[in-house]
Amino acid sequence: MDALIAFRARAKCPPPERPRRIVRAAAAFAAAIFTLAAILISTGLATGTVVGAADNGDGSRLYCGAGLAPATPGGNSAWLGGVVLHFVPAARCPDPYPSLAQVLLDVVGTGSGADLRVLGALYALVFTAVAACAGWVATSRGVRRAVLLVPVIMPLWDSAFTRMLISTFSEPVGLLAAFTVACGIAAAVTRPVGWDRALMLGLLAVGAIGAAWAKPAYAPLALVAAAAAALSGGRRAWRASVATAAGIGVVSGALFIHLSSLQTRHYAAINSHNLVYTLALTEMPGSAPALGLPAAAQNAAGRAYYPAGPEGVPGADVVAAAPGAVRNRVLVELAEHPAAMVRALSVAVQATAGRELSYLPSRAWSPGMSPTPLGQTTGEQAADAAQLRTWLAGLPAPWWPGTVLIAGCVVGLVGLRRGHTLGLRAARLAGATAVAGLGLSAAALADGYFEIAKHVWLAAYMVDVTAWVLVVAGAAGVWTMCRRARTSPVRPQE
Repeated sequence: MDALIAFRARAKCPPPERPRRIVRAAAAFAAAIFTLAAILISTGLATGTVVGAADNGDGSRLYCGAGLAPATPGGNSAWLGGVVLHFVPAARCPDPYPSLAQVLLDVVGTGSGADLRVLGALYALVFTAVAACAGWVATSRGVRRAVLLVPVIMPLWDSAFTRMLISTFSEPVGLLAAFTVACGIAAAVTRPVGWDRALMLGLLAVGAIGAAWAKPAYAPLALVAAAAAALSGGRRAWRASVATAAGIGVVSGALFIHLSSLQTRHYAAINSHNLVYTLALTEMPGSAPALGLPAAAQNAAGRAYYPAGPEGVPGADVVAAAPGAVRNRVLVELAEHPAAMVRALSVAVQATAGRELSYLPSRAWSPGMSPTPLGQTTGEQAADAAQLRTWLAGLPAPWWPGTVLIAGCVVGLVGLRRGHTLGLRAARLAGATAVAGLGLSAAALADGYFEIAKHVWLAAYMVDVTAWVLVVAGAAGVWTMCRRARTSPVRPQE
């Protein structure tokens, strides 16, 4: 870049002008259309063949709080073999799960009920609006910088991610939050100024709050967004950056505490049981006495709370009586055995390759459809240690997610060097998305290995974003080197 500046100075070439508004509007429109097309096509909303995610029993946390019930003969949607699209009005349940996903479900609910296809269309519109804003901000100092948004949008062409938009899970809001945070970081590395910078900080704040409002396990997204906001100010605009980061921390922290308290009230014993038996006892054999459990608990290592329940599991009564204390002991033991922590994180990262979640059917439910047999477990659910290991071993290229995240972190460190080339900007984006992927994978282990593939599903999106960013960074680096070679002055031969 220094050689290029010197060459321009000698040639008396003026610096490139900022893009005109019409050009920036065109780039924003292109990003919006690219995003909208990806969602409508991959979910089948544009073709009429809907691709959604069937309920595994967690859906009632949202639709009961929204005052809805599945329009099925039994009034439920779990394990029916398909995605229940239609819901009818019903009494609101007490103490509902206060996820942002429930708020959006409330928006599409009417006096006659709700249709998940309308919910999917609403999500698509919000994604499109975020992409348009990011496209406008990213081009504030050069149209070429809009290419940084391509890696963020590309994974949305994979129905493994977008089919969650047609479901009653909290995952769709998590995907929207991850998309918004990634767009905000992509805009931040372009160093916007003025009102464009304010819009960039707004994207980071909205994405972070949305993540914390979706599920406690998505809190790492809020941390990454806060860090990106704090580091985006430079020397001149650091006050607004620090204030935004502080605001993200306060609001996200309050939401995290609120949702975590409800999670603790209803699922503390179940989550602690899964953490102990599927993770702690499998990665740290013989640790039962240190966890306050009888030595015989080791015999049940690898057995999750579902589908058989805690009956007959040695030590399960101890976990149920004091789930918080047992969880704290597990965390202490993991801190004293870092090798076990690394093994657990590697399992979570590897499980991101199973983002298809084949045990959750994608076709729409219809009367007469054969339901999924209750109690049927798969490796993706990790209700059994042997099935989990067999499933992990059978994944195609199980080394791929870990390699991508490690490469993203390394490239991100390279991007810390001074410079403003497109390749360095992409490197910084790769580092941020890789850290987010690792953080989401680690947070997913709060429930042990049970349903590990579903819990690291959002981390899988960050893995794919990081992979695409690495491609852009490599291409931009090669292009920069070729441009420097063309513009460098030719030295006369002696």
